[in-house]
Amino acid sequence: MKNAILGALALSVTAGATMAGDPAIFLNDRTARATINPIGSTAGMNVFGVDNGPNRLVNQSFWFRTSFMDREQNVGTLPAQWGSTDTNPFVDNRPDTASVTYSGQSFSIEVSWQLRGGLVGSGRGDVGETIVISNENEAPTTISFFQFSNWQLTDGEVQQDTLTIHGANFNTASQSGVSAFVSETVVSPQPSGFAVGNAGLLLAELQDANADSFDLAGSTLAGPGNVGWIYQWNFTIPVGGSVTITKDKSLVPAPGAIALMGLGGLAMTRRRRQA
Repeated sequence: MKNAILGALALSVTAGATMAGDPAIFLNDRTARATINPIGSTAGMNVFGVDNGPNRLVNQSFWFRTSFMDREQNVGTLPAQWGSTDTNPFVDNRPDTASVTYSGQSFSIEVSWQLRGGLVGSGRGDVGETIVISNENEAPTTISFFQFSNWQLTDGEVQQDTLTIHGANFNTASQSGVSAFVSETVVSPQPSGFAVGNAGLLLAELQDANADSFDLAGSTLAGPGNVGWIYQWNFTIPVGGSVTITKDKSLVPAPGAIALMGLGGLAMTRRRRQA
């Protein structure tokens, strides 16, 4: 072995359904921005940035495998409907929340994202996520659900990020780069397994023709380099039942970048005093 945000909100903006082309959902809140590609073999969130700075997210995608499948499949290959809406119009009247519902043969997967940005210059952003997997079969459904994450937190072509899986039952992934720091916490339920390592190699495992399974006994450290991680959940969902995964990820300046920001502010203060 290898190692509902939307609730009753009406999706009144950019509602869509499976179609030709490459649709995208754009979310904005204060200084934060995110882009989600809802369909396709590489569907997922591929933009998360703050303060007009560079995009820090290469790809976060969701994959699944039922007991009748011999390999993982990206959720974006399923028929889908999606929409976005604004939940805090008095702060920022652009869409900040999105939901995509994927329809399988005997199940559905609804993924919801809610973006929150910080004040100008804070370098901070947050995305809350909820995944609801429902059994629409007349018998219990066994399904494995996967999340792949690849962030780029060091500016430049040479990546020097480091990654740690930690927390209660390994429910938190923290990745540090020269320029930024991201932390994602699985609120509930705890992962069944995880893997860390080179981001490209991890993605290749999900894309190959083999069924993969990860446990909680592998390495919790990766890097420096182009690092990534996979979380896995295993469920047996009763007839008419559902399971809910809730997560939250935060993007902030790296500790070194915060120190530089502080020095910059100190220098400005000194110049003002000298003036």
